[in-house]
Amino acid sequence: MTQVAIPNQTNRASDFKSTLKIPAIEPTVIPKI
Repeated sequence: MTQVAIPNQTNRASDFKSTLKIPAIEPTVIPKI
């Protein structure tokens, strides 16, 4: 989902929440939600 390469799913979940808080960092991810 996120363009950032993250080995751990736990980190991905945290990154996902961070992406929701800061959409400016990854505009490509914003859409579906």
